Amino acid sequence: MPPLLDIHLYVHGRGRGHASRALHLVAALASRGHRARVFAGRDAVAALAGVVTTTAIESLPPVAGLEALATVAQRPDVVVSDGDLPSLCAARVCGVPSVAVGHGLVFLVCARPSGLPRLPWWREALKAGVASLGARRRIAVNFTRLPLRDPTAVLAAPRSVARSTAAEPREVLAYFRDGLDARLLAAIREAAPTAQIFAPRGPQGVRPPDRVAFAEAFARARAVIATAGSQLIGECVASGTPLLAVHRRGDDEQRLNAELLARTGLGGSAAIDAVDASMLRAFLERAPLLRRHPAIVPPGIDASTAVIDACEQLAGGSP
Repeated sequence: MPPLLDIHLYVHGRGRGHASRALHLVAALASRGHRARVFAGRDAVAALAGVVTTTAIESLPPVAGLEALATVAQRPDVVVSDGDLPSLCAARVCGVPSVAVGHGLVFLVCARPSGLPRLPWWREALKAGVASLGARRRIAVNFTRLPLRDPTAVLAAPRSVARSTAAEPREVLAYFRDGLDARLLAAIREAAPTAQIFAPRGPQGVRPPDRVAFAEAFARARAVIATAGSQLIGECVASGTPLLAVHRRGDDEQRLNAELLARTGLGGSAAIDAVDASMLRAFLERAPLLRRHPAIVPPGIDASTAVIDACEQLAGGSP
């Protein structure tokens, strides 16, 4: 049996996908007897607080490097970074082995599928390369299997939430990571008057993100309209829930996520400023006909297992 490890987990602060992955990882670490200390930025703090003890950090500014250096100097066995560069730099300085995990790493370690735009893929690959500088292991997370072009990396599946099949799902769920305006809210209400809408900012009638309430709404959802975060796409793919994935025109990562989803046959992709009531009605009318495409092959290992395996190997002296 491997020795019990003290692991520092640093979680990038934008969006809630990083935090959701961290919750699964902390639980999986505890199940193997390992101890995790969690350090998180911005949005992730709100998602993790109350579930696991979390220290708030700044995950991007240069000053964050000094903050991370102070904590990594406590000499954990392994540092795990979910999108947090300062912690990886601090781990390198302190001689602590480190693991980078994240959905953006897909663009760095996996081959681009034909038909997806080259420049956005390359730009995201460059960002992922910078954000994972110094990591001894890289674990990319995606909802479908893609060929690896880096043989030292691992492609893993997101951990999906169990979904009850006791009742036929009938509701429409909407989620917008960066908020939504009155125009988009009106379009959703016209197409789906009873839709449950979550966003950190928006007009009256929009619910703030809440982990428990969102999970309950997702369990009842017959279709989802949401910004194209990798974690939520993974949940929809795992449960067979049709998703219209929307993205801002300048957001390369979410555009590529949405186009990868469209290739599965389980949903569609659209620029957020092009979404109107007519488009939403057409998607919702098609939703009952959408099925999980036979070509969807999820990665063979889940992200938490891949991270823990890497941590145990590195702590055991593997290169």
